[in-house]
This record gives sequence, C-alpha cells and structure tokens, in this order.
Amino acid sequence: MRRRTRRLSLLIVASVLLIPPIVAGQQSEETLSFAPIVNYMDGGGHETGPASVFIVSRRRTWKQLWRLANEKFVPVPPLPEIDFDSRMVIAVFHDFACVPCKKSITKILRTENGLQLTVKYAQPGLNCGAFPGFVTRPIEIVEVERAEKSLREKEVQLILETVTVDCKPPA
Repeated sequence: MRRRTRRLSLLIVASVLLIPPIVAGQQSEETLSFAPIVNYMDGGGHETGPASVFIVSRRRTWKQLWRLANEKFVPVPPLPEIDFDSRMVIAVFHDFACVPCKKSITKILRTENGLQLTVKYAQPGLNCGAFPGFVTRPIEIVEVERAEKSLREKEVQLILETVTVDCKPPA
C-alpha cells in the first residue's frame, strides 16, 4: 500500500513538472488583416474630444456611419458594399491633428480582451520649419474579418505610436 501511495505521489509530481507553465497575464492574440475603405485627412463628424472607434456589423448602421464620415462631401460618395455575413467595418474618427501630420491604422489584433488597434501618428520633425496653425480631424475606415459578438461589444483599445518624420535629409 505504501509503495502504491509513493508511486502515485511521484506520478502526480512528475506530471505537474512536465506540464508547461502558464505565465500570468498571458493571452492569445491574432493579427487580423484589413483593407482600407477610406482615409480622409479631414472628414466629417467633428465633435470635439478624443478619438472615437465604431465597430459596424450591420448594413443599416453602415449607411449611417458612411453619411457621418462623408458629411463634407456633396453629393455623398456611393456606399461601398460589404458582406456583413463574414466581414465588418472599423471606423476611427481620430482626434485632432496638425496639417502635415498623418494618422493611420497599422495593426489590428483580436485578443481575449477585445480588439486592439495600433495607430501610427507621423508628425514633422524639428527640421521641417513652421506650418500654418490649421488642424484636421482625420477619419479612417477599414474592412476586416468579422469578429464574434462578444469581442465587438467590448471597448476597443487604441495604441498610438508616434513617429517623427524629417523633412530634410541630414547634412
């Protein structure tokens, strides 16, 4: 009986040691490919405040968002067709930017906590000189593989990566 207990104990200890450790906070993530629909330097929907992200998974909502994004254009451009059975739309109404600055989505991840968007913010370097004090509110709309409803309902995490672009080559 004692041997059997000892063997069982050794077997349990060995199996625990052979199981790969789980790192605290480790989460699975998947990079989603996306296709640009529009990237306006200065679009519609000019409410003040931080960037707004919209996840669109129905045609009716897509029509409303398209009108909002194109409110500066007369007539409004034709609505792009999206297959909402397998695809969805992500629209980012970026916060304000200076005229020569550019904001663009570079990566979309699907994580256990929801969707995560990485946005590159390219701004002019010190050697670029002065620019007019004109600001814009860029809008970017992309098409991506449809995510499950539980992920679409979570708040999207925006990660802003700022890069400085030199206007003149170094001497």
